[in-house]
Amino acid sequence: MDDDAEICSSFAADASSIGLRYEEYRNAEEFLERADFTRPGCAVVDLRLPGLDGLRLCQRLAELASHIPVILISGYWKAHAVIEATKSGVFSVFEKPVASDELMGVILRAIQASRSLHERRERTREVHAYLKTLNTQERLALDLILAGNAIKHIQERLRVSRRTVERIRNSIRQKMKSESFIEMALTLAATGYVARNVSTDAPPALR
Repeated sequence: MDDDAEICSSFAADASSIGLRYEEYRNAEEFLERADFTRPGCAVVDLRLPGLDGLRLCQRLAELASHIPVILISGYWKAHAVIEATKSGVFSVFEKPVASDELMGVILRAIQASRSLHERRERTREVHAYLKTLNTQERLALDLILAGNAIKHIQERLRVSRRTVERIRNSIRQKMKSESFIEMALTLAATGYVARNVSTDAPPALR
């Protein structure tokens, strides 16, 4: 993203040389209007863009929760601008002229970071969708299991038979698409799931 067409063309040639897909933008407003923020990638942005500059673009992307890594480039870096860029969550900063191999290396790392984040977000959405399929009793049982309660305690807590507890456990595994509760616990922890404090929960209505 640069208002200098020659610089854009140079970056595009470098990106093509290592097999990267790219899109060129002359300003931040065009980028915000046209770019697809649902896919992994990164943005290489000139600091001094006309209109919305590079730093304000980073702030706008944060407001949109896009999580697109931004690499800022400028021939006019000052200490306060670097500090501001760091606070804005910029992935990396470069001073013009930029060595092509160094820039491409950082771009590849930024794309990998974006891809990893994208995969985690997709997995989180998937797991949360699974959680919504659990009924009240299963959700309470899940939280009791994650809290480390033995089957006997879960049986007493839910006021059901041991066979019913086993049936509930199997139903949870199927709905959560997990082979074991250890696997499920690790997956839920990775998505930021926090089990409820079940010590004061009233027994759920059976359904």
